[in-house]
Amino acid sequence: MAKARVLTDGPVLQWTGPIQDMQECFRTLKDQQEESEILEKAQIDSIELPCFSLPDSSENQEQGSSFIKCGWLDKTPPHGGIIFQKRWVQLDDEYLRYFQNEEEVYSKRMISLSSLSAVDSLGDVKFEVISKNRTFLFRASSSQERNEWVSVLQEILSARYEVCTEDLFFGGNSPEIRKEGYLDMTSPKAKLYVVVCDDQVYLFRNAEEYQQGVGITSIDMKMGSVKAGDKKSFTISTPYRTFSFVADSEKQKQEWFLCLQACVSRSLSCDYVAEIMWSVEANRYCADCNASKPEWASVNLCVLVCERCAGVHRSLGAKISKIRSLKMDEQVWTDNLVKVFLSLGNGNANLFWAANVPPSENLSPSASTEERKNYISSKYTEGKYRRYHSLYGQQQALNNALCRVVQTTDVLETLSLLYCGAQVNCYTGVPECPTPLSLAQRSGQKLQTEFLLQNQNTECPGSKVNSQPNLSNSGYLHKVSSLTRPITDRKAKGEFTQRWCSFSDGLLTYYRNEKSSNVNGKIKASDIVCLAINAPGKHGFEHTFEVYTENGRLYLFGTDDSNAMKKWVRIITKSVMPPGFGDIGGGVCDRLGRLNCPEGSSGIGWFCLSGSTLQVLLQDTVQNIDLRKLHQLTLPSTTSGAVVLVWRGGTIHLEQDRRPHFPGWISSIQSVSGGGDQPLSQQQLTDSDIPVVVHRCVDYITHHGLTSDGIYRKSGINSKIASLMDSFRNDARSVCIGEEFEVDDVANALKRYLREVKGGVFTSEETGLQWLEVTGIQEKSVRISTYQSLLKNLPEVNCETLRTLLTHLHCIQHLSKANQMTGKNLAIVFGPTLFQMDGSDRRTGLVVEDLIQNYCTIFNVSEEELQGQLDLASVILDENLTQTVATASATEIASEILNHKETNLSQNGVLSCHEAQENADMGCRGSKESSQPILSHSGYLHKVASTTRPITDRKAKGEFTQRWCSFSDGLLTYHRNEKSSSINGKIKASEILCLAVNASGKHGFEHTFEVYTENGRLYLFGTDNHNAMTEWISMITKSVMPPGFGDIGGGVCDRLGCLNCPEGSSGIGWFCLSGSTLQVLLQDTVQNIDLRKLHQLTLPSTTSGAVVLVWRGGTIHLEQDRRPHFPGWISSIQSVSGGGDQPLSQQQLTDSDIPVVVHRCVDYITRHGLMSDGIYRKSGVNSKVTALLDSFRNDARSVCIGEEFGVDDVASTLKSVQHLSETNQMTGKNLAIVFGPTLFQVDGSDRRTGLVVEDLIQNYCTIFNVPEEELQKQLDATSLLLSGNPTQGHRALTPSRTVCAIYLEKKDEDTEVLIPITASTSASQLVSEVLDHKGISLGQDEVWSCYEVYETAEIERALHYQEKVLPLYYSLTSHSHLVVKRNNYMNDMTAYLESKRDISKCGTLRVCEVKGGKGCGFNTRYCELASTSFRLFKEAQSGQPEKEWSINSLKMYQGYNSKLQPPTPWGLTLVYDTQHWYLCCDFEDELIEWSATFMSLKYNGDVWPPVL
Repeated sequence: MAKARVLTDGPVLQWTGPIQDMQECFRTLKDQQEESEILEKAQIDSIELPCFSLPDSSENQEQGSSFIKCGWLDKTPPHGGIIFQKRWVQLDDEYLRYFQNEEEVYSKRMISLSSLSAVDSLGDVKFEVISKNRTFLFRASSSQERNEWVSVLQEILSARYEVCTEDLFFGGNSPEIRKEGYLDMTSPKAKLYVVVCDDQVYLFRNAEEYQQGVGITSIDMKMGSVKAGDKKSFTISTPYRTFSFVADSEKQKQEWFLCLQACVSRSLSCDYVAEIMWSVEANRYCADCNASKPEWASVNLCVLVCERCAGVHRSLGAKISKIRSLKMDEQVWTDNLVKVFLSLGNGNANLFWAANVPPSENLSPSASTEERKNYISSKYTEGKYRRYHSLYGQQQALNNALCRVVQTTDVLETLSLLYCGAQVNCYTGVPECPTPLSLAQRSGQKLQTEFLLQNQNTECPGSKVNSQPNLSNSGYLHKVSSLTRPITDRKAKGEFTQRWCSFSDGLLTYYRNEKSSNVNGKIKASDIVCLAINAPGKHGFEHTFEVYTENGRLYLFGTDDSNAMKKWVRIITKSVMPPGFGDIGGGVCDRLGRLNCPEGSSGIGWFCLSGSTLQVLLQDTVQNIDLRKLHQLTLPSTTSGAVVLVWRGGTIHLEQDRRPHFPGWISSIQSVSGGGDQPLSQQQLTDSDIPVVVHRCVDYITHHGLTSDGIYRKSGINSKIASLMDSFRNDARSVCIGEEFEVDDVANALKRYLREVKGGVFTSEETGLQWLEVTGIQEKSVRISTYQSLLKNLPEVNCETLRTLLTHLHCIQHLSKANQMTGKNLAIVFGPTLFQMDGSDRRTGLVVEDLIQNYCTIFNVSEEELQGQLDLASVILDENLTQTVATASATEIASEILNHKETNLSQNGVLSCHEAQENADMGCRGSKESSQPILSHSGYLHKVASTTRPITDRKAKGEFTQRWCSFSDGLLTYHRNEKSSSINGKIKASEILCLAVNASGKHGFEHTFEVYTENGRLYLFGTDNHNAMTEWISMITKSVMPPGFGDIGGGVCDRLGCLNCPEGSSGIGWFCLSGSTLQVLLQDTVQNIDLRKLHQLTLPSTTSGAVVLVWRGGTIHLEQDRRPHFPGWISSIQSVSGGGDQPLSQQQLTDSDIPVVVHRCVDYITRHGLMSDGIYRKSGVNSKVTALLDSFRNDARSVCIGEEFGVDDVASTLKSVQHLSETNQMTGKNLAIVFGPTLFQVDGSDRRTGLVVEDLIQNYCTIFNVPEEELQKQLDATSLLLSGNPTQGHRALTPSRTVCAIYLEKKDEDTEVLIPITASTSASQLVSEVLDHKGISLGQDEVWSCYEVYETAEIERALHYQEKVLPLYYSLTSHSHLVVKRNNYMNDMTAYLESKRDISKCGTLRVCEVKGGKGCGFNTRYCELASTSFRLFKEAQSGQPEKEWSINSLKMYQGYNSKLQPPTPWGLTLVYDTQHWYLCCDFEDELIEWSATFMSLKYNGDVWPPVL
């Protein structure tokens, strides 16, 4: 009898017999195994990422509204299988994702829509999603649901344009991939391919799937944080779960960690504008389709829209809608623009734009692209749904209403008027404020001003009233039948036909006459590719212009009315001209249009030609090119090639175009680029406004003919002169005067050019006569003055040409002993040439002779400038003394120079010839084959075996080994001897990290230098030959030195190299130490730092920390480096930064070149001891004097002299001390007795020392050239210290009054005010004294305060009016100061406090804490300021504060350090002890409220007195 049996975890089997029972068991086990394998494959294909904390339902609803479709679907596992798994599937416009359930945040899979090739239905309820490498099978619950999914997916695929990209996952978005690579995830355990992109982290099974466009999930870093773990691990934490990763190495872990930190910071900084916008409920949804959290905005229409709607807006064009991103276009979102959107918002804006939308036409988030296009175009382009203004159609009334409303706060009314036809630039009737924009600015309406600025070039939608004034016109013109070829012949009047022409709404139409309704033809402004204005009289009608269209047709119009011509051209120009040009061209130019240009946006550039100026719009940037000053102009062949324009600012290529407008551009550019039969001002020019012909000729003669006998008097060869002149006329830029021309050929070519150029140097015959008449003036001073007046009246080019020529002639006259050309001889030659006359009028020579003899006075040339010109001539002469030929070798050149200079070569001397290029840091050794040598050198040096540690002990000669060293092509090699072919070692110049030149005699050889390389090795070289040493150092220096340094260091310096420096480019800075000057190359900028004048020098510990250099120009950090070159930099900088047993010039100095010791002592005595009885005569306490001197020797910068010390004086204050001799008993004679032996460092036996000092004191003003004003200023400063109760004698005064240096409005030498203060002086008293001292009276409602300013931290604090100044003044550092200026916030603060009953403040701020000098990023915190404390909470609901301080222990400053990259400019800095917290406010008003509340609580409501 069969019995039922149960298999473990299996179904119930009926007993049918033992064999059948066993078979059934095996089948069941097999099915279970297959199911297990399928599930295992699914786990391998994806990973479980369950959330530990799920988002609430409201958050899910918000997220759901951004999806195109979502719902439950069954999905087959990967690699086949028959078991479907239920998955929650979401579709947005980029990815198809599926999740374990509808609450999960992190998907199991995400498929990029860019990777999909097809979506196909399968059976009744299934469908396939086919990618380029994989197929996904889904099953819906019904055929209707299946059809919906297929329809939506197919619509997305059909609307998507083809993207030529290899990145299938991101498609055509081209995001910035910040980092990618493999990481080990610890829970669940898996090796994943990770990609960090923008503010997202994407997880993939492997790199292949990433390339196929299939991922696992993405982590939104806007909600995440990153934390470093032990060794190679780190974690990403989000509100829903924590992701733990392990990198392959510590270095990799650090790179990932920094990249993710930057990702978090970026996401926070990018989101703040969006968060502010979304704080208004209506702004949380797209103004068009109602999708949640729109991230785009139309800045002129004042609506926020989603990404899909933004794409449609963008297609309408910038004249309809200017689309900007809330997150990416941070620079656009000014405070005023944000306030406009908060004021209007989608709610108010749609009261106008969507006032009449039928329910059936409302757009939904899931609307198709076509539906969006129809709706958005109707809404904004046609204005179909807008609320029509009551004045609609009444142009003047609309304009008048706009002028009134812009002076109020009603921006919505302004929007309504503007988009119903009011003209944004209509005339207001007020001459001082002619436009509504200027009215709004005058009225202080910032939001109205911002709105009008955003709508300067926008079009009114569908209005019958033209919103762009003057862009319509009509009248008779005469035209020629349109052509497809350029017009090369002259068109007579009879070839023109009269037509009635009308221009309106961007359309030019023409009729047979004004009564005709039949259009003869039309031209769309958008189809015009070029507008050209012909020269008057070119055709039968006096004024003609040509219009070229996209389809290659040319229209010629003409009129005899110049006013009508200008009006037509101006209207067409404004219609054609792109917005980026603005008003460039002034409405009328010679030629305007667009050309194919690879440097332009989408390969198109806009060009406007006015005279010789070509204005170019490329990539939203307008550049002005003076075509006369082109460095190169390359013209194409007849049918191919491009026009190439090279000028100082770059290069532009105009690609060949076969349409008729292109030849006109070529001929126009060529004709105005200079040359030919034109005046000087229309010739090809250099950047210095000198004709190229003049420049080339003068330069050639300067280098080759200054001493040529009879230069300019002798004739050249006519055929060569004519050939050279033809070349100049053809294209002067391309002429390079070769050796086939003699000096006299070039000289005569220059004379012929000046004689033949149109108008001459003096522009005309009439002007020339004025110059000639000056020779009749007998008095020299009057004659010179007249020449100067005439010179000023010449055009700039003519003036510069004459100046250049006379500079040249003055140098030739200076060398007249060699060339026989005195000033008189030159005048005889150049008089008729410059005046373009024959030689009959001797006055021409007299004028030129006057100009040469009085060159410095007439042309205002200083002695230094003149000497520089003559020195240059001398250098050129020295070069010419060496008569080399083209085949001379470098060795021959060097030998000839030594022979010429009568210099003998020493036994160990090395002979080299070097090339020095003006604009490159190069020096080269020549070869026997070329007279243009390259950087190379060779010779014997002695070296020590390389080491990896700094050399601290002295190396004797015996420790060095002689080696033959050779330097060539950036490689230093050394051999056993000069005959050896085997290399003992080599050093690449590119690997040299530092070059250090040791002091003479430091080692056994007199001269030694050290070379440090990237791999941490140190090479020591030595020689006893000083010249050889200099040669080697110069060679290596020039090879190592970066281009940005130029000739800095002069080829030889004490130490040169690169160091890790966060202020430098890519964290690297280049440094060159010469004496006490440190030259620094950071970010392409060279700065010179006098190390003696450092304000602060912080040295690191042995193994960590950075060298910190603080000087007047800023701060530099040199980060620790364990390689051997770094300790040498520290000791070198420390040794030359001043102090110790050094002369005065090598002591630590102030910015005024006074030793710090002297400055500190003088300052202390001036403040506290001017009236001390027997000052400098009495002795101090030895132990205190010794202690103070030791402090000064150690580091004078850090010494702050306390009142417990007595100090010595210096000569600069002797006069002030003697002036008070009645009080302190120290006359000039007494001071001389004290300071004579001191200054001369002798005992007191020689009385002459005192006599010298007494003479210096008694004759102080004369000897030191001190004017009376400066002396009086010094005495006034002294008097300030003594001002007190006039009834008391001098002895009754105490030294408690201190002279403070206060600045008025800003820190500057001219704004410093010296004010004596006491311990009881308050801030308000100080302000009153400063204003009284400067004679400043307070205006109505004007408030002035004293501010404590920290320059480096970029913060300032207004002192409370009762705060004592003296303690604060003594606490100031070298980076802080006190300034008295207007307090622009005080009236707003008091008004805010008056409106408050309960003085407290709470709200959300972004907060950044600085620890160890580094910021930790800005994080949102809930802040509470009440009673006696300031609290920070992680969020508003938190019970316990994260931080809490007593208000009395805090200082609040306005501003914060810009290096922290704060998200808004309105910041507050809280200072508690040495710790800083930075608070970021969203608006200026918010900053005022927090500041007012803090001051009120800190000072018990006593913020400001009723009257100052």
